[in-house]
Amino acid sequence: MEPLTFKALVPQEMWVPPRPMLTRFLPGHDSRIVTHDSSNDTTVRISLEFNVEMSCDGVTSAISLTTSSSGSDLTPRIQDGSVTCGTVDGQGSTYLVGDVTSSWHWSAVLADVPDGIIEIKLTQPSNADETDTTHAVDHLLIRKGSPDNVMVFPGADYEKQANALVLENREYSYTHKAKGAQKLRYSWNYGKNYTQWADYEEITHIPEDIIDNCEECFWPGQHIIFQYWADLSASTAHIVHVDRGYDLPRRVPQMLVRGPYNTWGYDKGVPSVMEHKKDGTWEIEIMAQWPSFVQVNVFAFDNYFYGDTDGDGVMERLPPNTVAPNYLNMSVPPQPHLAWALRINDETGRWELEPRGHSVVGAVMFVLLLVIPLLTAILAVLSFRWVFYGIRYNKWGVKPKEDSSHYFPIIGKDANLSTAQLQEKFRGWMKGPSQPSIIGWPEDAHKRRKVLIATLEYEIIDWKLK
Repeated sequence: MEPLTFKALVPQEMWVPPRPMLTRFLPGHDSRIVTHDSSNDTTVRISLEFNVEMSCDGVTSAISLTTSSSGSDLTPRIQDGSVTCGTVDGQGSTYLVGDVTSSWHWSAVLADVPDGIIEIKLTQPSNADETDTTHAVDHLLIRKGSPDNVMVFPGADYEKQANALVLENREYSYTHKAKGAQKLRYSWNYGKNYTQWADYEEITHIPEDIIDNCEECFWPGQHIIFQYWADLSASTAHIVHVDRGYDLPRRVPQMLVRGPYNTWGYDKGVPSVMEHKKDGTWEIEIMAQWPSFVQVNVFAFDNYFYGDTDGDGVMERLPPNTVAPNYLNMSVPPQPHLAWALRINDETGRWELEPRGHSVVGAVMFVLLLVIPLLTAILAVLSFRWVFYGIRYNKWGVKPKEDSSHYFPIIGKDANLSTAQLQEKFRGWMKGPSQPSIIGWPEDAHKRRKVLIATLEYEIIDWKLK
């Protein structure tokens, strides 16, 4: 026996063999098959394995095919002469200990398979001697389509073709690629409102005023969400986002972050709106007292509450009245970093943290911002006093320009004049005052007027006024 396996041994006369059952299906239930040319690539090989030998014709007659192909004219069928039956060794048919393994297979080629969803219905096929059946109706699905078919590949939820949303004759039009859908509807305001479900069509026309006159559409460009449904898929999770006038892939109009670092969005001085990067992710740098936590919203701080309840790195949306702590937890950034950059992928909902900042740079900036204002203020005062201050304080009187030994108390500075100079100066006094000369305006009207502006600076020590 292999390790970690078991066997149940019973008497042979009490042994009851398992009834016939389907043990394996290839290429696999709900497998996705890529077609690059849907007009020529219309065949699919399938294989059914059973635990006992079955009737080859019985299995063939028990198979029925149903398709959801959005109006295709092709009807899938089992290709003539492609059916083969035989025994298999059962290797790889199961990985469970004690499970039933395969011992017989039925293989065939399906022809005229259209793009879309194909159901293979297996209704109670009989064993080789037709003494027993599987007593079950098995429903197997395969999906076939181009890589941009969202009904086959749900990850193709964004229209990458430029100008896919065409504006012509005052209406927008979009050509669908969701082969396999039966119903569709669309939203022009990121899911706040949807149209009624309608039958699938190749091209959808949207009136221009529905989008252009939307008062609540605050985002740049036009954005349409198309939602599809099919009976075989039994799901409305097939969505395609289409943009016009916006270059980056987006699935939400914006992302808002709130938490203790910005007083839950009430502190408008702290950033709360995430930036849409070129790679399609949303990013915001957060500086807070660590550890901390935040919550993500979309339209406003009172809706679309996103967090990570189970801590698996993927955001969950919970109602606002939930008792579960639905936050994105952030621990202390590793040294020497000071902050986190929160990055969110709106396609997968995954979020990650990237350390930002440097403690040494922060310390240097703190010192510089503390010292530079004081130094520049002192430098400004000194330069202003040096350039504009013309005040000279006279503490000891006026120093004579000439030697004081030639100073005579009565005559003053004239003591150094000669006798002829004194006589000439005396005659000038005797003549009396001379006619004053004309200086300028208003005596001389042709001379340019000059205005002298002077300021007086004073200091009254007793009043402490200067």
